[in-house]
Amino acid sequence: MASMKQTQLAEPTILQTHVPFPVIDIENLDGDNVVLGKHETDTIVVESASELVTSSITTSLFRTQKGDNSSLNIVHDANGRPMVFSVGSDGHLYCIFHVEKASHPWQLLDITPVAENTSVSVTAFDVLEIKQDLHFSASVRYTPGGSEETHQVFWASIKQPNAQITDGQLVGFTASDLKWKLIQNNLGSRVITKLVNVVNPDAVPGSPAFTIFAATRTTETHLASTYAINPSQSASAPWTIISFGAQSYSIVDMQPVVVGSASKGAKKRAGLTLLHDAPSQKADVERRCHVLTLNDARDEAFGLIPLNTEKISSPSAIWTSFNSWGSHDVLVAGNGIAFHQFQNLNDPCLDSKGDVILPHITFRQVTCKETMLANPRRYILSILAVSEDDELYLIEGERDATNFGLPTFKCSGLPVRTDVAQIACHYNKQIDAIEFIYTTKRDNQISHLARDSKTGVWISTDLQVQGPGTLAKENQYVTTITLLSKATGDPVPEGYPVSLKSEPVFVKINDLAYRLNRMRPTVVKTNAAGQIDIVTAAPDHLGISSLELSLESGTRDSDPNDNVEDNSSSIGSETTLVEWHGAAAQTSEKGAHAQREEQSWIEKAVDVAVEYIGDALEFLKTVVKQTVKFVVKVGAKVLRIYLRIQGKVLSFVVKHTAALVRSVKLKDVTLGSLTVLERFLAINRSSLEDLFNDAETLIFGSVERLQEPQAPRQETTIERFIKRVLNSPIIKLILKFNPLSWILEGVSEGLSESLPDFKLPDITPLAEAIGMTGDALLEVFLTVFGQIIENIATSGTEALLNPKQMLGIIISAIKKASRTLFHATRDTILIAVDCIIRMIHVIPGLLTEAWTIPGLTDVWEDWTGQEFSLINFATYGSAVLLDLMTFAVLDQIKTSACAPFRPGWAERIEMEPLYTSFQDTRNQAVLAARYPGPSRPEDTNPMVMMVMTDYGSISQKDDEKQGAAPETEETSNSSFNDWMSIVGGLFKLITNGLIVYQAGRAEEPIGRKMVAFKTVTALVALGSMIGEGSSYIISSGERANKDPKDIANLGQNVGMSAGLAVAVVGVMVEAYMDITKAVNDARIANMDLPFDKMDEQRQYQAQYKVAHCVGGCALNIGAAAMTGCVPGCWTKPRWGNILQTGASVGGAVAVVAANYFDETPKGKAIKWGMLITDSSLTVASMYSGFSNIIAPAASK
Repeated sequence: MASMKQTQLAEPTILQTHVPFPVIDIENLDGDNVVLGKHETDTIVVESASELVTSSITTSLFRTQKGDNSSLNIVHDANGRPMVFSVGSDGHLYCIFHVEKASHPWQLLDITPVAENTSVSVTAFDVLEIKQDLHFSASVRYTPGGSEETHQVFWASIKQPNAQITDGQLVGFTASDLKWKLIQNNLGSRVITKLVNVVNPDAVPGSPAFTIFAATRTTETHLASTYAINPSQSASAPWTIISFGAQSYSIVDMQPVVVGSASKGAKKRAGLTLLHDAPSQKADVERRCHVLTLNDARDEAFGLIPLNTEKISSPSAIWTSFNSWGSHDVLVAGNGIAFHQFQNLNDPCLDSKGDVILPHITFRQVTCKETMLANPRRYILSILAVSEDDELYLIEGERDATNFGLPTFKCSGLPVRTDVAQIACHYNKQIDAIEFIYTTKRDNQISHLARDSKTGVWISTDLQVQGPGTLAKENQYVTTITLLSKATGDPVPEGYPVSLKSEPVFVKINDLAYRLNRMRPTVVKTNAAGQIDIVTAAPDHLGISSLELSLESGTRDSDPNDNVEDNSSSIGSETTLVEWHGAAAQTSEKGAHAQREEQSWIEKAVDVAVEYIGDALEFLKTVVKQTVKFVVKVGAKVLRIYLRIQGKVLSFVVKHTAALVRSVKLKDVTLGSLTVLERFLAINRSSLEDLFNDAETLIFGSVERLQEPQAPRQETTIERFIKRVLNSPIIKLILKFNPLSWILEGVSEGLSESLPDFKLPDITPLAEAIGMTGDALLEVFLTVFGQIIENIATSGTEALLNPKQMLGIIISAIKKASRTLFHATRDTILIAVDCIIRMIHVIPGLLTEAWTIPGLTDVWEDWTGQEFSLINFATYGSAVLLDLMTFAVLDQIKTSACAPFRPGWAERIEMEPLYTSFQDTRNQAVLAARYPGPSRPEDTNPMVMMVMTDYGSISQKDDEKQGAAPETEETSNSSFNDWMSIVGGLFKLITNGLIVYQAGRAEEPIGRKMVAFKTVTALVALGSMIGEGSSYIISSGERANKDPKDIANLGQNVGMSAGLAVAVVGVMVEAYMDITKAVNDARIANMDLPFDKMDEQRQYQAQYKVAHCVGGCALNIGAAAMTGCVPGCWTKPRWGNILQTGASVGGAVAVVAANYFDETPKGKAIKWGMLITDSSLTVASMYSGFSNIIAPAASK
C-alpha cells in the first residue's frame, strides 16, 4: 500500500466576546420550548474552523434546450428567493426554485401547459413580475396526425408563491397552481419564435394586467411579423398584426420598450425594439434594428425609430434596460456593444475615442440592469455580455447627473466566466441586488452568479435539482462554528439563535438549505453540540464571500477561505493560484487511481482518505452502491428479478398464488403496539437519565458539592486536542461514513434506472437512524479518552510535587476515573435508547409503505382489496393461518378479540415514567391520589405503581359507554390460549430446528421446497403467538370474570408487542436470506467458479451466515418475549409459557453456537445441548397445555 501523507487539520480561529453565556431558565419553561437566560459572569467564546474539500456528490443537473433561441428567465418568489424558468432538453417548460430549510435546496417542477396532444414542445415563453403577481405566457407546438405543426399560446397568472417545507413535505407551490388558459388565434396558426409580456397600465380590474407580443418566423404561407395578443377571455379577436412599414425575412430578437423624455409629465409610449433581417440593395439580407412605438391600444404602429448600428457592424442581439426616468435605454450587441440613451435613441453613446464598448470583441448576447443609490444619489449600470467565444464579460457604468445623464463605462476586458451559452438577470428588491443566471455551452446546465461586493470575487452555484443523478466532483468549503463557555468550555444549549449575513450565496447549514444576503440576516439555531456547520460550494475559484456572524451583541467575520489562504501562503511567486489548484486536483486524482490493478477498492480509498477525505468517502460510496443493482422483467404471469451483486447476476421467478381473504385488524394492533412502545421508551428515557443522576449522587456524593462554581482555568493541551478533533470539518465528514445507506441508495437508483414503475420501500431512513449512533459514540469515546489522559497527567504532576499526599492524590484520581467511566456508561446506554427510539419511529413507515411490482402487486390488490406492503402481507398471512387453525372457535369470540382496539386506542393510553427522581417530591401527592392504598414507601414507589397500569381502564370505559356484551366464560378463553400455545410451540420448534440445521452450512445448497416449508412453519408459529397475545390483551376488560393475574398490564402489553415485532423481523430476514441463497445455489450448481470469483462467493457466504444468525436469534428472542410477558406467566404461574420462554432462550443460544462455534467440540456440545433443551421444554409445555385442556373436560 502506498504511503499516506499526513494532513494538517485547520487551526480554529478563536474570538473572545462579551455576550453572556446562555443558561436554561428552568423556572420559565414553556412546554417543549426551551427558555434561555443569561449567565451573570460567564461569556461566549466563538471558535471557527474551515476546510476546503473536494467531494463527489450525487446530483441531477438540469439540462436546458440547446439552440440560440432557448429562453432563460429569472424572477423571485414572495420571500425574494430566485425562481428560474427554462425549457428543458425534452421541450417541456420547467421551474427551478430554491426552498429554505429543505434537505435539497433546489426543486424542479414541470409547468408545461397541457395542449390538445400529449407530445408537445414549448417554443417560447416569458415571465413578468408585477408587484406580488407573476404572469406567464407560453407557446406550445404539437403536430397532429397527418397535418402541419400547430402552435398554441397559453397564459396564466399567480401570486408570488411561498414554497416551504412543512412536516417534511413541500407546500406552497405546485404545477396545479398555474391555471393555464388557451388564447384562440383568430388569424390562424403561426410559427412562434419569441414571446414578450409587457405591463398594460390601462388594464381594467378583472382583466389581465399585461399584453403579450409574439414574433413569428417566415413560412411558406406567412412572412415573419410581430403580433399583439390580448389574453383577456372576453376579447373577440385576441390576435392583432402589427405592421411597421418594413419587410422582414425573420425576427431575430424582440424586447419591450417605453419611449419618452425625462421631463416631468412627458408622454410615455409603449413599444417594441426589433432586430430583424430585411431585404437590402447592398446585399441580399441586411440586419436592422428599429424601435417601434405603438398606439394606446397597443395594436398598431405609431412611429418607427431606426437605430444607427454602423459602429458595431452586424448586430446580433438587443436588450432594453429600464431606467430611473421611467423609460428604456437600448443596448445593441455586435462588434462591441452600443448603448443608446433614451433621450436620443438614434445614435449610440461613444467614448472619447469615438468607440462603442469593447469594439474588438464580437458579442452575441447582452443584458443590463440599472440601480439608483442614495446618499449621495448615483445611477449605476451593470452590463453582462456573452461573446462569440462563449465568454462572459462584465461592464460597469455610471451616469453623469450633471451632463444629461450620459454614462461612462469601464471594463477590465477579461472574461469573468467561460463556456457560457445564455444569460438572464433580474433585480431582487428583497436583498437590493441584481441576480444573474447563465447556462453552460458544454452541457447546458444552469448556474447562479453573484458577486461579493467586498472582495469582488464572482461566486457561481450550480442549480442541482433533486432526483436520481450521477456523481460529479465539487469543491466545498466546510466551516464549523462552535460557541463555548469561557469558564468551563461547555457548548451553548441546543437551539441558541445565531444570525448570519453574507453576499448573496446559497449554503447548507446543519444539513438544511439557506440563502444568505446582506440586507436581511438569516437566523439559524445551534445543534446539540453548540455548533453550526456551514457547507458552501467553491466550484471555480479559491475565494468565497465572508460570513458575518452576530450573537446577542457584537459581530464576527468568519472566512471559510482562512485555512486555504494559510496553506497557499508558501506557494512560490512563479506558481499562480490557478496552477496550484489544478496541480492539487491532479495529484489527488492520481492518488485515487494509483495501482488500481494491484489493490482492492478499499485499499485504494484508504490511500487518499487522509489527503482527500471528501473524494475518498464518495469513492467508497460509489463502489459499494455499484455492487447492488436490480433488473426486473415482467411477463404475462411471471415476474423475473435479476439481482447483480459485485458482477454476479442472480435470478429468480415469482409466480402468482391464491389466498383466502379475511378482514382483520391485526395491522392496526401491530402499528398501535409500535406507537405504544415508542411512547413508552420516549417517556422513560428521561426516567433512565434521572436514575443515572440519582445513582451518581448516591455513589459520588451530593450534586450540590459536585456542581460548585468553578473558577475560570486555562484549557489543557489534551482538552485542546480533543476539542480540535471533534470540531474539525474533516472529522465530521468521516462520521458520515454509512455504507448501509449507500447500498440502499444503490438499490433505489438501480430500480429507478431499470424500471421506473418498480417501487420498493425506502429503507434509507432506517439506515440513517442506525448510522447516527456512530457520531455520538465516537464523541463519547474521545471525551472519555481525553479526560482519562488528563487525569493521569494531572495526578502524576501533583504526586511529583507533593509526595506526602500521594495516597490522597491516587484516591482522588480513582474517583475521577470512576466517575468518567460512569458518565461514559450512562451516555452509551442513552445513545442506544435513542437509536432504538429512532428505529421504532421509522419502522411503521417502512412496514406501511406500498410496494409496486408490475404483474404481481396488482394481482394482490385485486385479491385482497388492499395495497401490497410488509404489514399487509404479514397480517394477511397471519390472519388466514389463524382462521384455519381456529375454525372450531366461534366467530363471535374471534371478532371480540379486536373489540378493545378501537381507532385511537394507542394514543389514549396514559403513561407515566417508570422512575421518578427521589429529589422530585412534588409528584408524590399526585401519585398517592391516583393510586390510593398503603402509605408505606415501598408501596408508593413510582416504579411499583407503574407496573399496575394496564389497558383495562381503556376498554372498560368504552364498554361502559357503549354497553358491554356478555362476557365469555373463562374456560373457553383459556382453552383457546392453550391451543394457541401448543401450536405455536410446536411450529416454532420445527422452525428453529431447521434454522439450526442450516447453520454452519452456508456452502451447501438449499432447496426451494425447504425454503417454502420453513417459511410456512414460521408463519404458523407467528399466527399462534398473535392469537394467544390478542386473547390476553382483550382480557383487560373482563375483570369481573377474570383472575387479576390474568389481566395484562402496561409492561406486559409492551413486552408482547415488542416480541411480536422482533419475531416478525426475524421471520422476514430468514425468508429473504433463504430466497437469495436458493437463487445463488441454483445459479452456481452446474458451473465452475473461476479462481478470482471464489473470494466473492466466500464473502457472500459470510454475509449469509451473519444475516441467518440475526434472523434466527430475532425469532427466538421475540418468541421468548411474547410468552414471557403473558399475564400470569410468572405469578400464577403458567408452566406452559414458562417452559416455552426457556425453550426460546435455549433456541437462540443454539442458533449462535451452530453458526459460529460448531467447528469446536464445546460449540457442538452447546448446540446439541441447547437444541435438546429447546425440544424437551417445548414438549413439556405442550404436555402442560394438553393437561389444562383435558382437566376441565374430565371434571365434567
